[in-house]
Amino acid sequence: MTDTFYVWNRDTSQYDEVSMIAATSMETVTYTETDENSGLAIENVTVSVCADAGGTDVVAQGITDENGEVVFLLPTGQTYYVFRRKNGYRFDNPLVYTT
Repeated sequence: MTDTFYVWNRDTSQYDEVSMIAATSMETVTYTETDENSGLAIENVTVSVCADAGGTDVVAQGITDENGEVVFLLPTGQTYYVFRRKNGYRFDNPLVYTT
């Protein structure tokens, strides 16, 4: 949602129209990666959260810790595509996640 505001410009002595996107709510998302065979956490997985299914519009990225976890702060009401990669592992990318 876009709102329009007017801001006084001292240089021109008139109001300037400014459009702003209203702030959205944010959600803390903890992603955990585990080995599908052993169930053990996988450390050092690069996790990319993308706005597109092709994985080109990266909005957040992190690396899993020793518990296989990485935490993201994401705007709510969005659909994201999660890509994972680590040498020696094969992941079915992307996962689809909606906040």
